Amino acid sequence: MATTQDDMIAELQRTVAALRRKCDTAQAERDAAQAQRNSEYGERIEQQSATIDVLKVMSASPGNAQPVLDLIVERARACCDADTVAMTLLDGDLLRLTACSGMTATRIEEFAASYPLPLARAFAGGRAILTRGPVQVPDTQVDPDFAQRSTNAWHRSVLAVPLLRDGTSIGAIGLGRSSPGAFSAAQVELLQTFAEQAVIAIGSAETSRSLQTRTADLQESLDYQTATSDVLKVISRSTFDLQPVFNTLVETAARLCFAEQAVIFQREGDRLRLIANFGFPPEYEEYQALRGTVALDDGSPSVGARAIREGRPVHVHDVSVIPDYPDFAVRLGKQRTSLAVPLFRDGEVIGDILLARQRVEPFTDRQIELLNTFADQAVIAMENARLLNEQREALEQQTAMAEVLQVINASPGDLKLVFDAILEKAMRLCGAAFGELYTFDGENFKPAAHQGIPATFAEFRMRAPLTNAPGSMTRRIREGASVVHIADVKDDVLYRIGEPTRVSLVDIGGARTVLTVALRKDESLLGFIVIYRQEVRPFSDRQVSLLENFAAQAVIAMENARLLGELRTALDITQATLRELKVAQANLIQAEKMASLGQLTAGIAHEIKNPLNFVNNFAVLCVDLLKELKQATAKAIAFLDDDQRDEVEDTVRILTSNLDKITYHGKRADGIVKAMLEHSRGTSGERREVDINQLTEEALNLAYHGARASNDRFDIKLGRDFGDAIAPIELNPQDMTRVLLNLFNNGFYAVSQRLSSGEQPGFEPTLRVTTRAVGDTVEIRVRDNGTGIPAEIRDKLFQPFFTTKPTGQGTGLGLSITYDIVTKAHDGTITVDSEVDEFTEFVVTLPRVMFANEASRV
Repeated sequence: MATTQDDMIAELQRTVAALRRKCDTAQAERDAAQAQRNSEYGERIEQQSATIDVLKVMSASPGNAQPVLDLIVERARACCDADTVAMTLLDGDLLRLTACSGMTATRIEEFAASYPLPLARAFAGGRAILTRGPVQVPDTQVDPDFAQRSTNAWHRSVLAVPLLRDGTSIGAIGLGRSSPGAFSAAQVELLQTFAEQAVIAIGSAETSRSLQTRTADLQESLDYQTATSDVLKVISRSTFDLQPVFNTLVETAARLCFAEQAVIFQREGDRLRLIANFGFPPEYEEYQALRGTVALDDGSPSVGARAIREGRPVHVHDVSVIPDYPDFAVRLGKQRTSLAVPLFRDGEVIGDILLARQRVEPFTDRQIELLNTFADQAVIAMENARLLNEQREALEQQTAMAEVLQVINASPGDLKLVFDAILEKAMRLCGAAFGELYTFDGENFKPAAHQGIPATFAEFRMRAPLTNAPGSMTRRIREGASVVHIADVKDDVLYRIGEPTRVSLVDIGGARTVLTVALRKDESLLGFIVIYRQEVRPFSDRQVSLLENFAAQAVIAMENARLLGELRTALDITQATLRELKVAQANLIQAEKMASLGQLTAGIAHEIKNPLNFVNNFAVLCVDLLKELKQATAKAIAFLDDDQRDEVEDTVRILTSNLDKITYHGKRADGIVKAMLEHSRGTSGERREVDINQLTEEALNLAYHGARASNDRFDIKLGRDFGDAIAPIELNPQDMTRVLLNLFNNGFYAVSQRLSSGEQPGFEPTLRVTTRAVGDTVEIRVRDNGTGIPAEIRDKLFQPFFTTKPTGQGTGLGLSITYDIVTKAHDGTITVDSEVDEFTEFVVTLPRVMFANEASRV
């Protein structure tokens, strides 16, 4: 029993041990399976990661497959457990190494040096390409095709798969190990995946490059079209000013054709003028500026000269190797490759456009075509501007001619204004820097006008007369030449021999091109007009013709001035005679009026004087008789009573008072009659030039001393403000003295009245006399600080018999006489301004010449 239990226990233990061993085996199998699954999963993850990395690099460099291929060989070596990886691409019948990994730098150089290789089965990659399938050699040493290749001696096992695109092999990717053994199926499949990615990367890069090329072509075409459009826009905006067009052309041409420099030359006869440049060094620009226009050398090897001479584009790949090529272009411009295209207008070459590179790099056909397009645009702009400029110049010339004629009409006798206008417009329309106009008096030329002439040269002109040397402009004009045109004064013989005037014209005035046109009337020389340019640039035929037209206008103006001078001389003589006749006529009329008035006044005076004398005499006699009667009746009156005696004395007193009044008013009437006679009295008629200041001073002294003689207590402050250098004035000194005496006496009376009123203590009587010249007139002001004249009676001051003085103290004829003398006898004016108890001012204005305005009244 016990044995049976032991046996059962032992059996049970053996059973448990067997079960444990089965469990351990099952667990080990499960762990191995799990490890295999983890390994396969890790490989897939690594493969997916490698694929993602390849795709990332591919997207990052769409036009360049090399970074992708380099990454593919790196990942293939890592994922396939290879020592080395190489990728080759088929180029015709040759294989070229494209990418490799797992080699030292030295080994890579040796390996790369063996390429390119002819396509053959001697290596796995060649076989894969030829068979279009995977090729695996587990041991190269036993493969007869590899035994002869030393380059593969260190590869014991190799694997290669082709790069297939549309079923065609374009290359191969191969793996190599230093130990023999086959690559697994998974590694073969993975390498095929890498091969597919390489094909995709290569195709994508080719597609991208193709797209980039097409895009670049399209962009280039768009740039060309845009540039052409921009230039056309500039042409449309700059119809007259071509400089912005040329600047845009050279800058755009240089930019689009990848040139460092661009330039446009315009042909002017047998010379070339630089009109636009871009990108040249400052030294080159300074050199061109000093040269100005340059002669078109028929033998010059420069591309610009050849393009103009041959009438075709000239393209030189390296100008430095051409014998006798212009040194300044190579040395200063640093040019190597140069291209020039001629500018054609109606089959004639009018200039050229040039591009230059500072490196040896020929221009493409498309760039040459583009430069031809720019050349056509330059010609279009120049032609448009030429036509518009011709129209504008014609309009400007017509306008200038009309303006000169207006100046001639507006200033018929002032040749200076006409000459200045002609010279200014001639210089502006002909593009000259400065100019001169000379007149000829039969012996010498005299300067009449100048414009813009340099100051130093003007000083020389003042010191040195014009030369009359043989061959000089003045000599040739005198000898009958109508036009003298010198293209370059420095080339003229007079400058070369050192003639002072010609040398100073260049060295001081800076003149280089000169145009002279004679001023002639019939066969008579009247002068000449000359204009200068400070650069060598001959005047065009149109400009010469224009200057001849201006010269003709100058001759017309000079002839008009001569005729006008003769007419004015005759007119002055006639007007002087007419003035004398008018003065004589006015004197006669005045004398006749005064004579008639004098006769009338004399008759009235005689008619009034006699009875007035009787009245005055009988009044005085009656007073005497009353005195005698009073004496004769004195005894009888004494016997009368007091009342009767008082009554008699009152009667006598009343009669005596009445007789005194009769005598007083009779004398006043007698004074009025005398004033009337004086008012109508004829003047002496003597008119001569007098010093108005002296006449005024004498009249003021006479009035003052007369007032002092009448009243020894009279005192007044006299002010004198006589104008300096007043020219003598033509007048009747006797009559004008009467005018001044009247005004001074009225002023004395006004200040005396204000002083006697006693209303303003401290009042100081003042009378101020002022004289001054005002244009063609002389003004006399008499101002007092007297009682003043109310506004309501100022208009009546100059009426006969009107007076502001108390009864018996004025006749009312003084200011009336003054008014007639000033206005009628002297053709002047008299005005008055006043404020009550402030001032009164009379202003007398006299013309310098008697009856100066008579013509306007006829």
